[in-house]
Amino acid sequence: MLWHHQLAHTNHYTLEQMARLKTAGGLTISTKFENIPQCADCPFRKQTRAPFQRSDRTPEHIGDIVVSDICGPFETSIRGYRCFVTWLKVKSRYSSIDFLKNKESKTVNDSFEKFILWLTKQKNANVKMIQTDNGGEYMGEEFQHTCHKLGIIHETSSPYTPEHNGIAERYNRTLQEGALTI
Repeated sequence: MLWHHQLAHTNHYTLEQMARLKTAGGLTISTKFENIPQCADCPFRKQTRAPFQRSDRTPEHIGDIVVSDICGPFETSIRGYRCFVTWLKVKSRYSSIDFLKNKESKTVNDSFEKFILWLTKQKNANVKMIQTDNGGEYMGEEFQHTCHKLGIIHETSSPYTPEHNGIAERYNRTLQEGALTI
């Protein structure tokens, strides 16, 4: 690949300059350019994934699609709350955040039931579908039972593809970065 060749040439040139200017002690560089080994990890660590195509599903009502993700546990906590869960309505992008003491399925299910009750009473809307990752907290018996009992479709993302749950992932990242800034 031309890109890898150019990258290797640039890196080799930089190392040659460092050796010539003696800015790195004990560094010797071979002038033979063709046999420079390519580090297997460097391209993978520097690259990001291309965005997925946008979904064709646009919800008509507030509760049609809800996305959720859990963040934590964190080392430091306030009053024992080491995690937080976000519930986002895709239509309005309005979010609810609940702080949790653990990531157990029962704890997440209790938070989900509180969110459903709030959505029903305050917005007169029902959750029709929830989209989450494949985390154990969402796959537990309590959470699955609640979805089944209320007729909520539970879609999960494929393993190792946080892009499939991108709205919730980006929102949690924004919350974390904001909290760290404060």
